[in-house]
Amino acid sequence: MKWLVFSRNRAYQLDAFISSASANGGIKKSDITVLHRYDKEYQESLDSLMSEHGDCNFLTEDKFREQVCDWVAQAGGLVSFATDDALFTRSVNHEVIETVMRENPTVLTFVLRLGLHLDYCYPTATKQAVPNGQVISGIFAWDSSVAQGDWGYLLSVDGHVFRSSELLEILKSVNFKNPNTLEANIQPVKGYVSSIAACFLQSCYMNVPLNTVQTTFNNRAGQVTADMLESKFREGLRHDPARVVDFFNRSAHQEMEI
Repeated sequence: MKWLVFSRNRAYQLDAFISSASANGGIKKSDITVLHRYDKEYQESLDSLMSEHGDCNFLTEDKFREQVCDWVAQAGGLVSFATDDALFTRSVNHEVIETVMRENPTVLTFVLRLGLHLDYCYPTATKQAVPNGQVISGIFAWDSSVAQGDWGYLLSVDGHVFRSSELLEILKSVNFKNPNTLEANIQPVKGYVSSIAACFLQSCYMNVPLNTVQTTFNNRAGQVTADMLESKFREGLRHDPARVVDFFNRSAHQEMEI
């Protein structure tokens, strides 16, 4: 399974993602590609991060849509997008995911950020019911077309695993210029693809929305600015991934101190 991480001006949070992916998620750094766009004042921190995580692959954003499509095409197999403000809280069982996706062609995506303990939707600040579904051998499967909140949000760029061939077809059908317009513009496609998704009973990945670094959409987020965390990174401070091992979150997005 390959990962493409979108990152902009957030070295501290990107470091936290990579460290937790490796330590908690069991993700090989060589399977992680970071597509980054950093302004000049943040470049020194990115350079330091690249030195610290030399096993990862780093790609400077130039032609976003073309680069994303090319990466998906070249990656092959199973792929997932991720954002630099996410963390892994549990180990990812790759063999189980591969088996589910291989043996169940109607399952469009395996969602790492969902689990049966999630009953709150952070973006809308509302409670959300776990949908009706079926549990088989520790895997929950459901129909996202009749689900609420995060459970009904099938096409996400944040911890949803897809078959690369199917994802590429979706991407080629729409225009986009950044991660936000990518996610927004693929939503209408859900009416033309399978609505079946699967996840573990406990999530192993969560988004930590401390701030925003984009102006395309007014997304809900906390008040810990990227510059505050940039200062911590320059001081040599780093997130300890052990702090979030087995963290029991209520929502796919949840603010917490990192």
